[in-house]
Amino acid sequence: MDRQTVDALLTGMLESADGVSDLLFIAGKPPLVEGPWPVSAISRSIPPESVLTPALIEEIAGQIMNGSERLRTEFSTTGSCDCSYAIENLARFRVNVFKQNGRHAIVMRKLQSKIPTLNLLGLPPIFREIVKEKDGIILLTGGTGTGKTTTLAAMLNELNETQEIPSLRSKTRSSSFTPTAKPPSASASSGKIFPTSPTVCARSATGAQSHPGG
Repeated sequence: MDRQTVDALLTGMLESADGVSDLLFIAGKPPLVEGPWPVSAISRSIPPESVLTPALIEEIAGQIMNGSERLRTEFSTTGSCDCSYAIENLARFRVNVFKQNGRHAIVMRKLQSKIPTLNLLGLPPIFREIVKEKDGIILLTGGTGTGKTTTLAAMLNELNETQEIPSLRSKTRSSSFTPTAKPPSASASSGKIFPTSPTVCARSATGAQSHPGG
């Protein structure tokens, strides 16, 4: 299977329904898509109707990893690896290739091409105060899929739009692209407690940690 075939398959999956967020490849099942549907319908099989074989998923994984020796070694050693994949002018993905019952499996999360604003996310005004803080560390916590990365991206975007200070990102694989209309900005720190949703844990520079209720 070549890259063109993989791209065509992924494109068809994305276009199979509105709001597709995840693509799943599991041996013994057809390609699956997930999105913001009721739990009873969160996974929907799409064409082709035939099930995926382990060999086919391994071929898809090979194209996604693009011959990277580092990814192959990581997968062989740990049983999984993380990478990114892009279809030009259509979508970018965060990808996890892993072993399930000794066979390859793939989960691909579609990434947002545009950074949402704090207003668009419906976050309270306190978030604009958080990014103004100069000392300490801000910890944004929550379960998988609760919007941590999206929230952080919106906060960085707000900082980038309102202040001109250096930026340092420690996340190995960025899940979003933050435009730099102004010079890149730093993720500010905080020693205060900010009641927000999702939960923000604010750790002071002295090491004390507070967990806001809510």
